[in-house]
Amino acid sequence: MKTTISYLLIISISFALLAWSSFSLAKDNPSTAESNALKYITAFFAIEIDEVVAITHPNTIDQLHEVFIAEMSRAEENGNLDGFLSEFGISLSVREIKELSKKDLYAFVVSSNNRRASKAALEHMKGTKFEVLRSELINEQTTIVTMSMGNPKPEKEFRLELKLENEEWLVVGDAS
Repeated sequence: MKTTISYLLIISISFALLAWSSFSLAKDNPSTAESNALKYITAFFAIEIDEVVAITHPNTIDQLHEVFIAEMSRAEENGNLDGFLSEFGISLSVREIKELSKKDLYAFVVSSNNRRASKAALEHMKGTKFEVLRSELINEQTTIVTMSMGNPKPEKEFRLELKLENEEWLVVGDAS
């Protein structure tokens, strides 16, 4: 009985150390989920769209592309295409939109929010401060990073989900 308990204890400790060491290695790596989450949200609020796109998971870009094209088609069928496109500040034709790469369309949609915002709101966004509070490794491919934000000091918490893609942690989206 003692041997079985000792054996189980050793296995449990081994698994705990393995999980901790994997998380520690990810934490010590400059390309970690935490640093990419911070880069992403900082770039988003600083309106650095190319950086936002570079740190966004390809599945998220694919999903946005699919949903946008479907909604645009639905608006076209309902005779509300002009209204739909004006919501996003888009002056391209349907054909031109469909010819955009998925990343370009993602960048266009993300930046459209900024084009419609007031200058005061944009300046406030640029002054927002962020701090990584903690991260939780869900599995070897997924982590949730909890951060705080505020202007001038961090006060509100939010969470981002990141997935490992080609050895880099990329933002999937909001995990709150």
